Amino acid sequence: MTAADELAVAQLHAQSWASAYRGMLRDDYLDGPVFDERLAHWQRRWTRPEPGQRGVVALDDTGLAGFAFALPAHHARWGTLLDNLHVRPALRGGGLGPRLITALADALLQAGHGGPIYLEVLEANQAARRFYHRLGAQAVPAGLATMPDGTTLPEWIYAWPSIETLRAAANLSSGHGPSNAGLVACTDS
Repeated sequence: MTAADELAVAQLHAQSWASAYRGMLRDDYLDGPVFDERLAHWQRRWTRPEPGQRGVVALDDTGLAGFAFALPAHHARWGTLLDNLHVRPALRGGGLGPRLITALADALLQAGHGGPIYLEVLEANQAARRFYHRLGAQAVPAGLATMPDGTTLPEWIYAWPSIETLRAAANLSSGHGPSNAGLVACTDS
């Protein structure tokens, strides 16, 4: 992972949050320090990787179109954490999210991680919640999440019994429309 890669991932992550979390997180955070905070997050993630972490990116003619990232065996009950799934806001709804999930699941399965998988979603993020419901997730209230801007919001866990279950659902769902974005697998850091 190069500095340019970290910058692109942080920039897309910040754009995604500014779009999806408007009205949930403070505007002064989304309009200001979100990028610097996300860049610091990704720099930490790459300089101090967790064992087995996996990620995939999607590239198109203009650069980074989306990415997905997972932390295997992150939780004793819920298993692997699908820690990030972000698609450039203008590309949402075109099938890239399910393609990223499928590619990430393939990378996890090839590395020997096949157990349960989950993610955490803010209760107010209705678009994401609908997306994960369509993928067959079990939804369980998770309590309150403290976000980087200091906001505390209700959060849900969305879980699948296995990575293969999520992969199959995402693979079926990716037929929403073709994407010209190419998927590139990134390995453990």
